[in-house]
Amino acid sequence: ERARDDGGGMVAFFVDGEGDCAFNRVSTAADKSKVRVKCDTLDDIWIRLNSPAVSVIKIDIEGYDFFALKGGSRCIRKNRPVIFIEWYEEYISKFGLTHESLLTLCREYSYNILCINSLLKISSVNEMKLHQQFESNFILIPDD
Repeated sequence: ERARDDGGGMVAFFVDGEGDCAFNRVSTAADKSKVRVKCDTLDDIWIRLNSPAVSVIKIDIEGYDFFALKGGSRCIRKNRPVIFIEWYEEYISKFGLTHESLLTLCREYSYNILCINSLLKISSVNEMKLHQQFESNFILIPDD
């Protein structure tokens, strides 16, 4: 199961059977029970809050980060916030995503991708694969 391409709709959520909520997630895991939950897009939430100014967004949702970015396109294009994401190949591949998916979306939004530890700019799939050996957290910064 998967939410719409923008992150909204219903999504499968996997709950740890022992109640350890630190390991609940939207990605699959063998030792978890599945429940369906409603997901709102970032844009839906932003509009419901009367479109406030947004300067920073932090996303770490086990591979769904891309869908959250797509579902926040209006907020992101209007506010140009700095965005912190986790981008980990093992998680994104479960949803048919590749490193090129993020690179393309960032080009569409006019954002740069930087490694969170080194602050080196990522410009290609090969650079992303290289940095994935050392880190999976990135900063998206507007070009302007």
